[in-house]
Amino acid sequence: MGLKGLKAFMGNSSGLEDKLHNCPVFLNKAEFPIYNKLLSKGEAFIQYMSPDEYLMKCKEMKNYEKSIKEYIKSVIDQEKVNKYYQAMVNGEKFPLIMLDYITYMQEGRHRALAAKKYKIKKLPVIIVQ
Repeated sequence: MGLKGLKAFMGNSSGLEDKLHNCPVFLNKAEFPIYNKLLSKGEAFIQYMSPDEYLMKCKEMKNYEKSIKEYIKSVIDQEKVNKYYQAMVNGEKFPLIMLDYITYMQEGRHRALAAKKYKIKKLPVIIVQ
Protein backbone atom coordinates (compact mmCIF):
# COMPACT_ATOMS: atom_id res chain seq x y z
CA MET A 1 0.00 0.00 0.00
CA GLY A 2 1.24 3.42 -0.83
CA LEU A 3 0.82 6.79 0.76
CA LYS A 4 -2.70 7.09 -0.70
CA GLY A 5 -3.95 4.09 1.32
CA LEU A 6 -2.31 5.36 4.50
CA LYS A 7 -3.88 8.79 3.95
CA ALA A 8 -7.30 7.26 3.41
CA PHE A 9 -7.03 5.32 6.65
CA MET A 10 -5.65 8.17 8.74
CA GLY A 11 -8.13 10.76 7.47
CA ASN A 12 -5.92 13.85 7.65
CA SER A 13 -3.91 13.22 4.51
CA SER A 14 -1.65 16.24 4.73
CA GLY A 15 -0.81 15.48 8.37
CA LEU A 16 0.24 11.92 7.62
CA GLU A 17 2.19 12.96 4.56
CA ASP A 18 3.99 15.63 6.62
CA LYS A 19 4.81 13.15 9.36
CA LEU A 20 6.19 10.59 6.94
CA HIS A 21 8.25 13.26 5.20
CA ASN A 22 9.57 14.37 8.59
CA CYS A 23 10.92 10.87 9.16
CA PRO A 24 13.36 10.68 6.27
CA VAL A 25 14.67 7.18 6.90
CA PHE A 26 11.39 5.25 6.54
CA LEU A 27 9.38 4.32 3.49
CA ASN A 28 5.59 4.62 3.55
CA LYS A 29 5.13 0.85 3.55
CA ALA A 30 5.76 -2.20 5.69
CA GLU A 31 8.36 -4.86 5.08
CA PHE A 32 5.68 -7.56 4.80
CA PRO A 33 2.75 -6.96 2.40
CA ILE A 34 0.18 -8.34 4.86
CA TYR A 35 0.72 -5.30 7.11
CA ASN A 36 0.17 -2.91 4.20
CA LYS A 37 -3.11 -4.73 3.54
CA LEU A 38 -4.12 -4.47 7.22
CA LEU A 39 -3.40 -0.74 7.13
CA SER A 40 -5.49 -0.24 4.02
CA LYS A 41 -8.41 -2.19 5.56
CA GLY A 42 -8.25 -0.22 8.83
CA GLU A 43 -7.16 -3.29 10.81
CA ALA A 44 -3.85 -1.64 11.76
CA PHE A 45 -2.77 1.94 12.35
CA ILE A 46 0.33 4.10 12.55
CA GLN A 47 1.46 5.30 15.97
CA TYR A 48 4.44 7.59 16.44
CA MET A 49 6.80 6.80 19.29
CA SER A 50 10.40 7.30 20.26
CA PRO A 51 12.91 4.54 19.53
CA ASP A 52 13.14 3.92 23.28
CA GLU A 53 9.35 3.56 23.57
CA TYR A 54 9.34 1.11 20.67
CA LEU A 55 12.10 -1.01 22.23
CA MET A 56 10.31 -1.01 25.60
CA LYS A 57 7.12 -2.21 23.92
CA CYS A 58 9.10 -4.99 22.19
CA LYS A 59 10.53 -6.00 25.57
CA GLU A 60 7.08 -5.99 27.19
CA MET A 61 5.57 -7.95 24.30
CA LYS A 62 8.12 -10.72 24.88
CA ASN A 63 7.61 -10.61 28.68
CA TYR A 64 11.33 -10.09 29.14
CA GLU A 65 11.79 -9.53 32.86
CA LYS A 66 15.32 -8.11 32.96
CA SER A 67 16.22 -4.48 32.28
CA ILE A 68 15.81 -2.82 28.92
CA LYS A 69 19.60 -2.65 28.69
CA GLU A 70 19.82 -6.44 29.16
CA TYR A 71 17.02 -6.97 26.64
CA ILE A 72 18.80 -4.91 24.01
CA LYS A 73 22.07 -6.69 24.72
CA SER A 74 20.35 -10.07 24.26
CA VAL A 75 18.57 -9.34 20.96
CA ILE A 76 20.61 -6.71 19.10
CA ASP A 77 23.48 -7.22 16.71
CA GLN A 78 25.37 -3.94 16.99
CA GLU A 79 27.08 -4.47 13.63
CA LYS A 80 23.64 -4.60 12.01
CA VAL A 81 22.62 -1.37 13.78
CA ASN A 82 25.81 0.32 12.54
CA LYS A 83 25.21 -0.96 9.00
CA TYR A 84 21.63 0.40 9.03
CA TYR A 85 22.80 3.70 10.51
CA GLN A 86 25.39 4.13 7.77
CA ALA A 87 22.76 3.31 5.15
CA MET A 88 20.50 5.98 6.69
CA VAL A 89 23.35 8.50 6.55
CA ASN A 90 23.77 7.59 2.88
CA GLY A 91 20.08 8.30 2.20
CA GLU A 92 18.66 4.78 2.18
CA LYS A 93 15.06 4.39 3.36
CA PHE A 94 13.72 1.43 5.28
CA PRO A 95 10.29 -0.22 5.63
CA LEU A 96 8.12 0.86 8.55
CA ILE A 97 8.64 -0.97 11.83
CA MET A 98 5.76 -2.77 13.50
CA LEU A 99 4.27 -4.29 16.62
CA ASP A 100 1.69 -7.02 16.12
CA TYR A 101 -0.14 -7.73 19.38
CA ILE A 102 -2.22 -10.49 17.77
CA THR A 103 0.72 -12.68 16.72
CA TYR A 104 3.15 -11.19 19.28
CA MET A 105 5.59 -10.34 16.52
CA GLN A 106 7.71 -7.27 16.15
CA GLU A 107 9.90 -6.17 13.32
CA GLY A 108 12.33 -3.30 13.48
CA ARG A 109 14.48 -3.27 16.61
CA HIS A 110 17.71 -2.75 14.66
CA ARG A 111 16.12 -0.05 12.50
CA ALA A 112 14.80 1.67 15.64
CA LEU A 113 18.26 1.77 17.21
CA ALA A 114 19.84 2.96 13.96
CA ALA A 115 17.19 5.71 13.73
CA LYS A 116 17.94 6.69 17.34
CA LYS A 117 21.63 6.95 16.48
CA TYR A 118 20.56 9.08 13.48
CA LYS A 119 18.76 11.36 15.99
CA ILE A 120 15.22 10.54 14.84
CA LYS A 121 12.97 11.39 17.79
CA LYS A 122 9.70 9.78 16.61
CA LEU A 123 9.24 6.67 14.50
CA PRO A 124 6.13 5.70 12.54
CA VAL A 125 5.19 2.26 13.89
CA ILE A 126 2.50 -0.02 12.47
CA ILE A 127 0.33 -1.30 15.31
CA VAL A 128 -1.90 -4.38 15.01
CA GLN A 129 -4.20 -5.10 17.96
